[in-house]
Amino acid sequence: MKLISPAELNKKLKNKKEFILLDVREQYEVDFCKIEDSIHIRMNEIPQNLKKIDKNKEIIVYCHTEARSMRVTDFLNQKGYNAYNLEDGIDAYSKIDKKIKKY
Repeated sequence: MKLISPAELNKKLKNKKEFILLDVREQYEVDFCKIEDSIHIRMNEIPQNLKKIDKNKEIIVYCHTEARSMRVTDFLNQKGYNAYNLEDGIDAYSKIDKKIKKY
């Protein structure tokens, strides 16, 4: 499992590194809070939406606490993508980015 820490993600976002930030949570969770510039595809809709995810870019996948994003990261890597799972999800990232509401 390839992981990226919340601090590493924050550094990438601040340095405007090019990658895809993929939010796999449910719509009501995204409506409550999200990491800026992320794209949203619900976990169970990933297989039918692979065309929307650029295989030539690094992908960082997140959910609330890491359980769903871990499964999606594994799936994408099996399909030949370069995917990383955000360690402990948006819950941990909210400790770095105080604009993100905790839930």
